[in-house]
Amino acid sequence: MGLEPVDVPAVPAPLAGVDRSEWDALVERGRVTGILHAETIAHVLRDVELTGEALMAVNDALTAAGIEVDE
Repeated sequence: MGLEPVDVPAVPAPLAGVDRSEWDALVERGRVTGILHAETIAHVLRDVELTGEALMAVNDALTAAGIEVDE
């Protein structure tokens, strides 16, 4: 008997204007590696005004998913 796949809850994009498929791919990459570089995150957020609040929301969402942000 093999292990059953575990459903990992989706991490909703914390900001309007973020491409959902790019966000999902970013989160998946972060879950696999455990870390995401700020430049990679910024690319996905390129169409969003990056205020302090926006950056905090993104950081909180990724941290809650167990993903470290490397600045």
